[in-house]
Amino acid sequence: MWVAKRNQPVDADSVVLSLDLSGQLKIESNNTKTIILYSSPPPSNNIVATSLDIGNFLLQHHRSDVTESELWKSFDYPTYTLLPGMMLGVNFKTGPN
Repeated sequence: MWVAKRNQPVDADSVVLSLDLSGQLKIESNNTKTIILYSSPPPSNNIVATSLDIGNFLLQHHRSDVTESELWKSFDYPTYTLLPGMMLGVNFKTGPN
């Protein structure tokens, strides 16, 4: 479960979550302005979106010679719903609050 932009609800009949070729993760709807969740700096090749069983939605960069790196995850942007595995607080090493 993940609720994005609670203050900007989208039309459930027309909403699209997409990851485009430029590495931009966005929510689009007929009745609202496009919501950009993540924008990758170039190069954005091999970006993969994954929905985990625990409810976390991840963007990862995959390369054959390097272990995948995490670019963005929904658990870093909680709203009013907390799930097991989510954390609250500040990570002083990586920066997310």
